[in-house]
Amino acid sequence: MRYFLVFILSLLMLSAVCSAQSYERLYVVQWGDESLAEINLATGNVTAHAVDLGYGCNDICISGSRIYVANSLINTLQEIDAQSNHTVRDLPMVGGLNPYSVASLNSDTLLVTHFRSNNVLLIRLSDGAIAGRIPVGIAPEGIVVSGDYFFVCCTGYSQQGYDPGTVHVFNRGTLLPVDTLQVGLNPQFAAVDHRNRLHVVCTGNYSEITGEIHVFALSDLQRDTILAIGGTPSRVSFGGGYAFLAAGGWSGSGSVFRYSLESLQLLNGPSNPIQTSTGAYDVAALPNGSFFISCSGADVVEQRDATGGLIRSFLVSSNPGYIALYRTDNVQNTLKIYDKDYNYMCAYPNPFNGVVNFKLHSQNVMHYNINIYNKVGQLVDRLSVPAGTSVIQWNSGARLGNSLSSGVYYVTVPGFLNADILKIALIK
Repeated sequence: MRYFLVFILSLLMLSAVCSAQSYERLYVVQWGDESLAEINLATGNVTAHAVDLGYGCNDICISGSRIYVANSLINTLQEIDAQSNHTVRDLPMVGGLNPYSVASLNSDTLLVTHFRSNNVLLIRLSDGAIAGRIPVGIAPEGIVVSGDYFFVCCTGYSQQGYDPGTVHVFNRGTLLPVDTLQVGLNPQFAAVDHRNRLHVVCTGNYSEITGEIHVFALSDLQRDTILAIGGTPSRVSFGGGYAFLAAGGWSGSGSVFRYSLESLQLLNGPSNPIQTSTGAYDVAALPNGSFFISCSGADVVEQRDATGGLIRSFLVSSNPGYIALYRTDNVQNTLKIYDKDYNYMCAYPNPFNGVVNFKLHSQNVMHYNINIYNKVGQLVDRLSVPAGTSVIQWNSGARLGNSLSSGVYYVTVPGFLNADILKIALIK
C-alpha cells in the first residue's frame, strides 16, 4: 500500500511538471537587485540575473517574443527580446508619471497605467511612439484586456488615504469610456475567467478594512457577487477550476488564498491559508490547478499543487516580485506598420462655455472628422475638417441647442493615429 501511494504521488508530481512544460519559461522581476530572472521549466535551470532592469522595476507583460517591464521610478518601459534576453530599447513614458502595469491591446499597441499622472498611455510598438493618452481615475494600477473591453483599476490613493475604488471600462476598438464600476477599497488588480467574468481584487487599507473580490459578468457589466475574502490579497490567477490569490505574509510563512470558480466559495482564506515561503507576492496558475508563487521574503519561486503541496522550489536572486509565463507558440512577429508622422490636437479654452476651438497639426494634408462623445460613449456631434485646416471652432449651443448638459466630453480624430483622446469640460 505504501508503495502504491508513493507511485500515485509521483504521477501527480509528474503531471504538474509536464503541465508546466507546456510553458517553456517563467520570468521573474526582482526588485531587490533590479534584475530579471529566467526559470527554464523543462530543465529546472535558473538564470538568477538574466537581464538588468531599471530603477523601480514593477509589472511585467509578455507580447509575442518580447518582454516588457515597467520601470516606475525612472519612467520608462523596458523592451527585452525573449530569445536572447537582451534589452532592445528603453521607451520613455512621456506624458505619464510612475508607470505601473502593462497590458497588450493588440499586436502593435501596449497599454500602460501611470499611477501618479492618472492616465493610461498607448505605446505603439512599431516605432515606440506614444500613440495616445487616456485620462482615468485616481492612482490607476492594474489593467486587463478581454474581448471588446479593457479595464483599469483605480485605487483612489492619495496622501490622505483611499477614496472608494473604481474600475474604468473602455471600448477596446474606439478607446472610449463605456462604464465605471464601483468596487471595494484599493482595487489593485483584475482578471477575466473562462466564464467571461471579471474578478476585481480589492486589497483593503492594510488595516481594519480587509480584502474583497468583486465579480462582474462581462455580458452586461453587472455585479454577480462580492466575496469577502479578508486579509490583503493582491494578484489573482485561475487554474484547475480555482482562483489563487497572492496574499503576502511577511513573517513566519507566506499566504495564498483560494476560492472555487464554480461556487465562488472561499476554500483557503486568512484562517486556513495555503502556506508558502515568506512574502507571497505574485501568482501564476496552470490549467491543472498547480501554481507558481514568488516569495519575496525568501528569494524563491515555488510551484505548488492546488491544495498547497510543494512540487518544486527555485532559488532566484533578490526579492522576486511579479512573474510571467512564456511559451513560443504565443509568439507573433508580425507588426502592423503605421504612418509615423507626428500628429497632435489640443482644445482651448478648456473648460469652455458653449464655444471651444480645436487646433490640429498633421504632416498629412487631408480631410478629417472630429468626433465628440459623451461620457457613456454616445456620439453627440461630428465636425468636418477640410484639408489644410489647422483650427476649427465648435459652437455646441448653435449646433445642438440646449441638449448638452454640463460635464465631460471626449474628442477623437480618426486618422490621427498618435494623437491623444481629448477630454473637454462644458460648463454652463
